[in-house]
Amino acid sequence: MKVSLKEKIVGMVTPFSAAKFLLRKPVTIRYPSEKTVPSERYRGMHSNDTELCIGCGNCSRICPTNAIKMVPIPSIERKPGKRNVRPKIDYGRCCFCALCVDICPTGSLQMTRHYEYIDPDPSTFNFIPTKHMDDAAGWKIDIERAVFSPKEYAEKVLSFKTEKDSGDNSQKEGKE
Repeated sequence: MKVSLKEKIVGMVTPFSAAKFLLRKPVTIRYPSEKTVPSERYRGMHSNDTELCIGCGNCSRICPTNAIKMVPIPSIERKPGKRNVRPKIDYGRCCFCALCVDICPTGSLQMTRHYEYIDPDPSTFNFIPTKHMDDAAGWKIDIERAVFSPKEYAEKVLSFKTEKDSGDNSQKEGKE
């Protein structure tokens, strides 16, 4: 196989083309002494306002990785419409999709921009988030929630039904 003169010259010059990077500022961040600020909508660790949380369990039911378990908290008094259970999140399983935040009816469960959690013991990555978790440099994500009245909510749910669904319901009613 013959190598052309042009290929020989390119082969000799290419190693020297890396020299241009010696004069540029490095792109590498010297973590942990230098830290980056995550983007405004970064989904990091959870924050849960236990005063607002009613313990409904919607977050644990919607979690695609089963990372959320509802655990009883004896210090919280059980009241009508408010259970004494709170979400416990296993961050080894959590995929940070924020479905739990979207479905939370009271808005107590939120995502923060806090992403650092270092511990040699893996069992510490399984804990109950508190509202104080967003105190790290004010890194709470502020996303406006759509809040509906019960009437508006019912109308929204009904708007998702298709004609096929309503036709099936009328057939079932006729058979009874």
